[in-house]
Amino acid sequence: MKKRKLAVVSFLAAAALTCGIGYAAVSDTLDMIGTFDVNGDINDYIYFSKAGADEKVGYTATITNDNDKATFTITGLKNKGNSITIPFEITNKGDLDAMVSVTTLPTDAEGIYKIETDWDAPKTLSARNEETSTDGKVVINLTITLLQTPTDSLKDTFTVQLTATAGN
Repeated sequence: MKKRKLAVVSFLAAAALTCGIGYAAVSDTLDMIGTFDVNGDINDYIYFSKAGADEKVGYTATITNDNDKATFTITGLKNKGNSITIPFEITNKGDLDAMVSVTTLPTDAEGIYKIETDWDAPKTLSARNEETSTDGKVVINLTITLLQTPTDSLKDTFTVQLTATAGN
């Protein structure tokens, strides 16, 4: 009888140990220390922070209220082959690096312009550096080239869309 009790107790102890080890092997634990904003919009942290404007050269710029679009109006292109390069800045004031891409939205002026940026694929934009209290920033250039000489006075508007994903 003593051997039987010892066998049952040993079996239960081994079963409990196996269950504990199995649970630990498949469970994940998330330890959160600090303050986290899970309801915030990513554009509160990653946004267009500056858009160049130079009316003498022939362009103006505005940033939308939700900070994920920059709009450029050009007037300075007169002849085929003329181009304007417009700088704009994107800031990451978040705690995580982000994958960022910029795209130009379609316009009615298809075939009249060639529109390019020097940020042609999703790239990583570094997060805020807490040691130096500086936000991650990048300056991107939008180049608009006139493909044909216009017959009328030329004034067009281009919009650049910012897409960001937290983490990399």
